[in-house]
Amino acid sequence: VKQKLPVATPPDEAFQRSLLEAQLANKAPTQAASPFQSVDYDSAARLAYEAAGESGDFEAFKAKYLEDASAMVGDKYKAAAEADAAVAKAKAEAAEAARLEKEAEEKRLAEEAAAAEAKAKAEAEAAEAARLAEEAAAAKAKAEAEAAEAARLAEEKRLAEEAAAKEALEAEARELGYPSVAVMKARQQPKSAEEEAALASKYGAMDLEERAFSILTDLGMIDLNPDPEDPNRDTSKDDDDME
Repeated sequence: VKQKLPVATPPDEAFQRSLLEAQLANKAPTQAASPFQSVDYDSAARLAYEAAGESGDFEAFKAKYLEDASAMVGDKYKAAAEADAAVAKAKAEAAEAARLEKEAEEKRLAEEAAAAEAKAKAEAEAAEAARLAEEAAAAKAKAEAEAAEAARLAEEKRLAEEAAAKEALEAEARELGYPSVAVMKARQQPKSAEEEAALASKYGAMDLEERAFSILTDLGMIDLNPDPEDPNRDTSKDDDDME
């Protein structure tokens, strides 16, 4: 007849209680409690055996009991290790996320600072370019004004020199007995071929009366009196003429 092996009840609250009782039973009266004190597993198994009301082979029950207890402890340690690993993983992931977020924020701030610096630099360069352009425009305007003034002075000088030269020629002509340089030149003989051609062109298209009048006028043989009704007439010598 096969012997029926007793079934060991899986460790539960009763097992924990029996384990504690076994620990207390095996302590010396004067021994201080220690969390690392060894446990009399035979006593614990015996208590579980008796609590289960078993009557079979105790050694077989103890082996099964210890196997179940070891598996329970292993499962608990495994679960605790897995929980610790999950916590550590979560912490590591959170730390990595925080690091990446920090790096992203630092990068954003650095990019903003670089953009602000580039903008400030561009604005400064634009302002400097505008200042230089304004200075160049002012210098150009000044140079043009100076050139215009120099041209005006040169023209005034040229006209003054021409007037002085003309006045000198007029004075020389008057000293020679001519009323003007034009009359002196008109009376000078002989004429060059170019001068003869110019006179022929000037007088050739005129009728005889107009030609004679123009020739006599050019030679200073007729004095022309200004029209007294002419609003542009020179009146500065009217008093002299009346005398």
